[in-house]
Amino acid sequence: MLVLIDENPGIAQIEIAVQLAIDKATIVGLIRLLQKQGWIERRRSRADRRRQDLYLTTQGRHELATLRREMLEHEARFTNLFSRQEFDAIL
Repeated sequence: MLVLIDENPGIAQIEIAVQLAIDKATIVGLIRLLQKQGWIERRRSRADRRRQDLYLTTQGRHELATLRREMLEHEARFTNLFSRQEFDAIL
């Protein structure tokens, strides 16, 4: 969800729900959790007052960068368990 918001600043809640195939009630709960953690903020759309646009906060961008780095480190540790031949056979 953070990646979607980062790549699409101002994306609507409903658009995220559709992209992630998550029902509306669940997406609202997830958004509230991320907002409570200070990672995202909701803003009422200027074009459509019924719409809530989502943006990463400075803290959210920092957390996303940390998560990306941790993911790449984990992936590297995992792939290093295989020999080049084993890894090539998987692909």
